[in-house]
Order: sequence, then structure tokens, then C-alpha cells
Amino acid sequence: MTEPTDAELLLAHRAGDEAAFNALYRRHRDRLFLYARSRTRDDAAAEDLVHEAFLRAAQSWTSEKGAGSVASFLFTVLHRLTIDRARSEEARRRTQQGLRERWIEAAEPGIDPLAIDELNRALRALPPEQMEAVVLHIYGGLTFVEAAEVVGIPAKTMMSRYAYALDRLSELMKGSG
Repeated sequence: MTEPTDAELLLAHRAGDEAAFNALYRRHRDRLFLYARSRTRDDAAAEDLVHEAFLRAAQSWTSEKGAGSVASFLFTVLHRLTIDRARSEEARRRTQQGLRERWIEAAEPGIDPLAIDELNRALRALPPEQMEAVVLHIYGGLTFVEAAEVVGIPAKTMMSRYAYALDRLSELMKGSG
């Protein structure tokens, strides 16, 4: 008995045969995973994208898609998904960077723009744990106890980080003036 073609497996799946979908998945998953992994450099993301590619292909593939195989259609869908993911990740990174650079403006409108630039530069020079203490306490409006709970450290450690941050900011602001 010959193995069913990919197209036959997809059609059987659409008719309700879940085993047909599983057979198609087993047939192509490793090659698709390698391709997705090469594009994302992330195993979990690659696995998610492969699953999504199979789901989308199962919904949208038709034999009229041309002489191309189901496998080539799967790779095409996966390719588009990796592009969408990369664009989404880049947009998220740009948004986060922009927010990091302008977070004081949003927190305190009306401050002198030169002072904002100076403070932004000084804040970016703080160690991450000190900046975190400032952001949680000043801009997040959390008490030291609440901020410490968020980070999972003792409240006194949070207070120390905040005090060190203020000292460092004072030094940096004096040095830039």
C-alpha cells in the first residue's frame, strides 16, 4: 500500500481525520522546525511558528494553489510567519526603546526639556537594579515594601538601591552641569 500524499492527508484532515493531520505533521515538522529555528534562533519561537504554519496551511491550502506541493506551501506560510514575527519583535523593541528614552516626559509633563535630556542621560547610566528602584518608587508610585515584593527582594535592599540611585544621579547631574 502506498503512502498517502500530503494533499490526500490534508483533505482527509478536513473531512475529520485527525490522524491524517498528525501524519502530515510528523512528515514535515523536523524540516520546518530547522528552517524556523534558522530564522528565529529561538527553539520555543520556532516550535510555535511551525505549529501555526500547520494550522494555517490546514485551513487555507487548496489544490488550486498551483503545482506546488503542500510542503512548499507549508514553507511559504512559515516564511511569512517568521517575517511577521521579526517585524513584530522589532516594533516592540523600538517601542520599548522609545519609552525608555522618553519615560520622564510622560511621567512629568511640563519639565524643562534640557533638564529632561540631562536626567534621561543620567538615568540610563544607573545600574539596572538602581533604575528599577527609581522607576518602581517614583514613577510607579509604589512604596518600598511594594516595590520589593515586585522584585522579590527585602524592603531594606530596595531602599538601599533607591538611596544609591539618588546619590549616583546627584553625582551625574552635578558632573553634567
